[in-house]
Amino acid sequence: MVFGVWMTVGLVFYFLYGHRRSRLPTTAPSATPASSDTPAPSEK
Repeated sequence: MVFGVWMTVGLVFYFLYGHRRSRLPTTAPSATPASSDTPAPSEK
């Protein structure tokens, strides 16, 4: 019984902290490609 209560409390804190610290909702997708290491075909 006590284990279940502490586990529930821990999970509530875990998900609340994770939700508040998550960067997924605040970051907008960028229009530029993530990596530009490969040259364009015209630059060869």
